[in-house]
Amino acid sequence: MKTGAPQITEQLTSKAAWQALQDHHLKIKDMHLRKLFEDDPRRGERMTAQAIGIYFDYSKHRITDETLKLLFQLAKDSGLQDRIDAMFRGDKINITENRAVLHVALRAPQGQSIIVDGKDVVPQVHAVLEKMANFSDKIRSGEWKGHTGKPIRNVINVGIGGSDLGPVMAYEALKHYSKREMVFRFVSNIDGTDFVEATHDLNPEETLFIISSKTFTTLETMTNARTARDWVLQSLKDPATVARHFVAVSTNVKEVAQFGIDTVNMFEFWDWVGGRYSMWSAIGLSTMIAIGPENFRAMLDGFHQMDEHFRTTPFESNLPVIMGLLGIWYNNFFDAQTIAVLPYEQYLKRFPAYLQQLTMESNGKHATFDENEVDYQTGPIYWGEPGTNGQHSFYQLIHQGTRLIPCDFIGFMQPLHVLGSHHDFLLANVFAQSEALAFGKSEKEVHDEGTPAWLAPHRTFEGNRPSSTILLERLTPEALGKIVALYEHSVFVQGIIWQIDSFDQWGVELGKVLAQRIIPELGVGAQGPLKHDSSTNTLIRRYVEAKEQGKKVASTKNNPLVDLGNDGQGIWLDYIRRDLFSSGELKQLIEQDGLTGMTSNPTIFEKAIAGSNDYDTQICQLLRVNPNTSVDILYEKVAIQDIQSAADFLMPVYKRKDKADGYVSLEVSPYLAHDTQGTVDQARRLWTTVARPNVMIKVPATKEGVPAIETLISEGININITLMFTMAHYEAVAQAYIRGLGRCRKPEEVASVASFFVSRVDTAVDKALEAIGTTEALALRGQVAIANSRMVYRRFLEIFEGQAFVALRKKGARVQRPLWASTGTKNPAYSDVLYVEELAGADTVNTMPPETLKNFRDHGVAKKDEVTKGQPQEILGSLAKLDIDLNAVGEKLQEDGVDSFAASFKKLLSALEEKRRIMLSK
Repeated sequence: MKTGAPQITEQLTSKAAWQALQDHHLKIKDMHLRKLFEDDPRRGERMTAQAIGIYFDYSKHRITDETLKLLFQLAKDSGLQDRIDAMFRGDKINITENRAVLHVALRAPQGQSIIVDGKDVVPQVHAVLEKMANFSDKIRSGEWKGHTGKPIRNVINVGIGGSDLGPVMAYEALKHYSKREMVFRFVSNIDGTDFVEATHDLNPEETLFIISSKTFTTLETMTNARTARDWVLQSLKDPATVARHFVAVSTNVKEVAQFGIDTVNMFEFWDWVGGRYSMWSAIGLSTMIAIGPENFRAMLDGFHQMDEHFRTTPFESNLPVIMGLLGIWYNNFFDAQTIAVLPYEQYLKRFPAYLQQLTMESNGKHATFDENEVDYQTGPIYWGEPGTNGQHSFYQLIHQGTRLIPCDFIGFMQPLHVLGSHHDFLLANVFAQSEALAFGKSEKEVHDEGTPAWLAPHRTFEGNRPSSTILLERLTPEALGKIVALYEHSVFVQGIIWQIDSFDQWGVELGKVLAQRIIPELGVGAQGPLKHDSSTNTLIRRYVEAKEQGKKVASTKNNPLVDLGNDGQGIWLDYIRRDLFSSGELKQLIEQDGLTGMTSNPTIFEKAIAGSNDYDTQICQLLRVNPNTSVDILYEKVAIQDIQSAADFLMPVYKRKDKADGYVSLEVSPYLAHDTQGTVDQARRLWTTVARPNVMIKVPATKEGVPAIETLISEGININITLMFTMAHYEAVAQAYIRGLGRCRKPEEVASVASFFVSRVDTAVDKALEAIGTTEALALRGQVAIANSRMVYRRFLEIFEGQAFVALRKKGARVQRPLWASTGTKNPAYSDVLYVEELAGADTVNTMPPETLKNFRDHGVAKKDEVTKGQPQEILGSLAKLDIDLNAVGEKLQEDGVDSFAASFKKLLSALEEKRRIMLSK
């Protein structure tokens, strides 16, 4: 038996009081409430309890004074008072998790002392409450502004379970007291519909998200949180926005900071607060913002009043004890499996749903404190709807069905809205329903009304259906606190008597674990056998097939990019920036356009990092850790994070294509373009640091780069060779690849592309042709780059279909695909998809800038094997006749390319140095 568990000296069903109740039940189980009221005219006055503003009528229950006496004895024999005292002392009565159970501390007044692990937790509670109050006042007053300077008008709580059901219920219950010009919404379900409907009509500039997760790792909550962040950033762009539009209720500082939330705006709660008992902790932040700190404190006071009543009042007058014991009576002796909670107050429409978690997650247990299986029923099912709606729904079954369903009617003497006789009608139904359930309508009464004999059985009400009626003066924050605490403590009473731990929830864990196992199995192209039962395996396969078909239909419909991919060409994006990942844009490109890879270079990163604030949060965090971090390291850290993210997004492609595609490239420093050993050393380090099998390290095809390529390939490092402009460049690179594979232990594991630049060739050659100015010269404009590339493709086929590659192919080695780079059209006189349409071909890659990709999707035509067509040798022959040396042009372009990348890199480092200076000066 765990520490903190009560000593079970006797099993529940062996207790004398239990057995006495069994005998007693046999004697009175058929006794009708009509008879009980006839025999005791004052029963309706006598069998009531009244305390702290709650009137509790339990006279319409199938009990006698003897029943109550035996139930109270059972509570005493079960050590209930000792366990109440243990809870309020801070003993660790949650035995399976070895935790105190101190939701009562959340509403303890200042000056009270409750010790947990040697520390008084009450001052901590009030410190958090004060922090919540200050923040709430800032939001409510408009002092707190969003990123663009607009006040917050919309608050969305993101949580699940106790982090959602409590705040939703409290907000709906106390909406009358809320700041009505503000919008409060709640997102819990991982179903995307929940988020879409919560945000569809809101302005991100005026919206605050409260992310409520103790660990900041809960699947549903963090999935919705990331979607919320993407939603905000899609509109506001700047990552610094997160700090003004997100706050956290959590205990995980590291994860909160990594998400982008300023930890100053993290509101703490503790492991001695169970989720379903947490709505009065920082989890109630949305409630406090809605109703204001003063009303929130009034609600806490209502809780505390019930806490003290429960702690100090004799069982015979103790509201939670009586309620809990009545539940035991019906659940265990009448075999009543459900309890209906029927609030006759529209503002309490979410109260039954809240109680479902409170009661069923608490007492839905089958093992006792001493690890034995129970041999009796524990927690019943709670359900309900506000009156009078339920009367026109399920009351038929309660009145005339075959199941016994005890009911709790909740009503208020004073309405919050006075509309003629509405409230009289409402309360009349409360009283009428409890009367009808108790006394029914006999067949004789029905006959006496003149009902035909054949119809009489249908109009007869058996009655003898038990109910409680709970009345309060008015639904106020204080009253809500009292009602919820009433049910909380009644759950506690029942758990103690059933000898179970009401404060753990292991029953929710198995499904979570299995879901985590199944999630990767639902990905399109997921590999590996399914190892579930035949039903689950079939369901997963059916879903994946439907998903694949749906994506295929969505992505292939009139999409020439997909057609290119189907014809054997890899579609890569020649661009990278951080919000590609967070916005969902990259995911969409992969799923709908068939994107299979990405490339980066210093110019791309210079535009992404220096030209935006997307990376500032990470840079700032790096400088906080080490203010002396150099700009070179800053660049490498942020670039590598982007590369890793891209690789992770492309991993399903990599797996689906059996490692033939799905790559992202990261370039070595352009300063190393003429340093063979420096290139090798940095490439090795980047490969190890990125630590993704689907990354390629980019190395330039300079004279010094070629031997580095061979060495790196021999070591099993994936390489993207860049800055190739001539056949000589290609020949040297292809042969270096083959030589490297020949020295590699596992050539089948290596991938490489040879990036052959296209449009830059036309830009340079066209100038020379225009300078010549003849008809023959001008006729060649816009043709040389394509011809040059087509000749390279022919040489690619010769090399990799030739004898030199036969032995390597048998070992599983892959061809080094030509990658068409620089395919954005520079000359506006040419088609904006020229270098895509004319170079389509199997075993090639086209890496397109975003605009080119967009244009091709819009109006491009996938021309199968177009790269193999035409007469490229004639075009290049005509060029040579004009005394234009394509090799010389290519060498100059390579030299200029190295210089251009170096200049971009220098510009990037300068911009980072300025960011670094500004951040360190703050």
